[in-house]
Amino acid sequence: MEAGLTYQTGMEDTAENAATLRRIATQAGIMAGQLAMAVTLANRAFEVITIAEEESRNAQA
Repeated sequence: MEAGLTYQTGMEDTAENAATLRRIATQAGIMAGQLAMAVTLANRAFEVITIAEEESRNAQA
């Protein structure tokens, strides 16, 4: 177990907004050194985004 932070925002349920939220979560996960990030989209769908080790290495280089 580890402590976690939750960020909450409001947005319209559009494909563009969902893609933006996924990108934000991925970048935040890379910066925090996480292996995965959980997001709940505007349509209330829950997703776990896996952050590949390669993405993390490339972002830190």
